[in-house]
Amino acid sequence: MPKKVTLLTIVVMLGGIFLSCENLEEASDSITAMIGPVEDTSGFKTDKAVEVSQNLAELQLPDFKSIEDSQVRKEKFLEFMKPIIRAENRRVSAQREFVKKCFAAYKLGWELSDERREKLKAIAIDYKLWNADFQTREAYTELLMRVDEVPVTLALMQAANESAWGTSYFARKGNNIFGQWCFREGCGMVPRRRAEGATHEVEVFPGVLQSVRAYINNLNTHRAYQYFRNLRYEQRLNNEPLRSDHLALGLQKYSSKGMEYVRILQTMLEANQKYI
Repeated sequence: MPKKVTLLTIVVMLGGIFLSCENLEEASDSITAMIGPVEDTSGFKTDKAVEVSQNLAELQLPDFKSIEDSQVRKEKFLEFMKPIIRAENRRVSAQREFVKKCFAAYKLGWELSDERREKLKAIAIDYKLWNADFQTREAYTELLMRVDEVPVTLALMQAANESAWGTSYFARKGNNIFGQWCFREGCGMVPRRRAEGATHEVEVFPGVLQSVRAYINNLNTHRAYQYFRNLRYEQRLNNEPLRSDHLALGLQKYSSKGMEYVRILQTMLEANQKYI
């Protein structure tokens, strides 16, 4: 009579494997073959993602204002922005896959190597989790809620709305596609209609990629967009595709218009389906 394969049996079978995060991928293959995948770690191509981003790093915003035909301008703007947003999302996805692999190791009781632990801490700091020690599931969960993509279609519609399809003054002069502010004197351009006593400036970016990167990091870290991150994480837990129209509900605080801003984005998403 065949013997049942128990968890203890599996542990014994794996006893010969050196269980450190240094040989994480080899050990993961062995475990996957016997008990199935612990986490989905497909598409983990950090070097390729970084290389693509570096190639785009110095890209400046074209003169969309000179395109008189509004329909052509719209199409050209979306064509220009789409690969940049996708490239940045690939970079974020590579970080996410690294975090997921280390989380899988944690759940199996493995120790991270010093090199991987330092990389994990660097990612956490990038996403403004300065004191995460990754000794609990909650620490990994919080980081995974932040290290994630912004759907391309949603980013495109916010870019179009905030930059007036690439024609706004701040987009043209400062590569600021998403209307982002900064609060250090001299960090950007002072708005002409800034309220008395206000200190914010409209940030200047060296290129369009940096504007996209700052925008995605802003949605992924600022407390104002916690609801956005909650909605996205819920879709992830349910193995659903990221839905831009639903995630737009988490952007009420992006504009003083509140829910009207959400409806504007949702209307733009519907009206521009054939372009995005």
